[in-house]
Amino acid sequence: MKILHITPYFLPTIGGAELGLYNLCRYLEKEGFKQYIIAPKRGKDEKSCEKIDNIKVYRYAPNKILRYSNIVLSKISGNIIPEQHIEGVFKTIRLIENENIDIIHMHYFRNTSILGYLAKKKFKIPVVIELIGDDIYDPVYPVPENLWRYYYPKILNNCDVITTVSSFVGKIIYEKTGIKAEIIPYGVDTNIFKPFDAQIDYIQEKYNLSKKDRIVIAVQRLEPRKKVQVLLYAAKKVIDEVSNVKFLIIGDGPDRDNLERLTKKLGISSNIIFTGAIFPDKELVKYYSLADIFSIHTLHEGFGIVFLEAMAMGLPIVTTYAHGNEDIIENGKNGFMVEPNNPDKLAEKIIYLLNNEEIRRKIGKLNRKEAVEKYDWKNIAESEYE
Repeated sequence: MKILHITPYFLPTIGGAELGLYNLCRYLEKEGFKQYIIAPKRGKDEKSCEKIDNIKVYRYAPNKILRYSNIVLSKISGNIIPEQHIEGVFKTIRLIENENIDIIHMHYFRNTSILGYLAKKKFKIPVVIELIGDDIYDPVYPVPENLWRYYYPKILNNCDVITTVSSFVGKIIYEKTGIKAEIIPYGVDTNIFKPFDAQIDYIQEKYNLSKKDRIVIAVQRLEPRKKVQVLLYAAKKVIDEVSNVKFLIIGDGPDRDNLERLTKKLGISSNIIFTGAIFPDKELVKYYSLADIFSIHTLHEGFGIVFLEAMAMGLPIVTTYAHGNEDIIENGKNGFMVEPNNPDKLAEKIIYLLNNEEIRRKIGKLNRKEAVEKYDWKNIAESEYE
């Protein structure tokens, strides 16, 4: 079976959805399903055609005239016609014809849903759409109501299977359109993400970490929707109360410069380490292995793959109530959730876990067990195409 994934973002762009798609394709490829991806170019160095772990990736270059015209049309129509990558239509059609694609799998509504819509009309092959997060709900940039009224239902009614990653996203879709989506969460490779005790000397040397340091790790995009500054205010309180604490903040994004300036203003620069994005997973797990606690602040998550990674690594979690992650975390059982924008409460839970090693170990052991039994990619990927 040949599956074409249509997505507005893919590697080297790194985020939860991109890594989720990459790992889904990687697992399905091992099971004998041929995987193809079509996505726009988002950097000058990205290739028009390449293989990533035997996944064939095709990219189309944005056309400035078409893009400008599409943006203008979107504004004039009041978002009844949202911005779409029209320039990718012909490349998608050629790819389907040349490779004899069996299934189209769309990811997101945004930018690329027109590609799958037109391909379904032309080729009459099954279309799956997976709805992930910020094009459904975003607390910073709300989805225009006109999209829900006109465009989104048209796309959904053209699909054979509609899935979403969390009950929260499914609830929004149903409330807005009356259409039910099947909930299929992301997964985690528990053979890669697993606890181990080996010392990672080169990482410790690079960031001046000692064996006495207690590590709180955060893995997330540094963007407005996350409000990572709240985690930094919480970190200040933790550092003032607990000795030998370092915060490893892994990820990149538009807020990074402001966040680094804030650490200097708070006087905690020596305890906060910004590493940038870490890829591939086999490298990322080495950073997780140094940690005692996983903690992020976020206003909203469609799901949150990083929580599964932390669980598989046997770490307790401290985070915020943020919709999609509430499917994963049971407050007080496998971690703690606090209300967003409350650094005092976030710091309180981190301090509690740092001061209680036995509870950390108990929660970590439970998290590892649940990750293996409930979220391993083998089980998740098979449910996508049953």
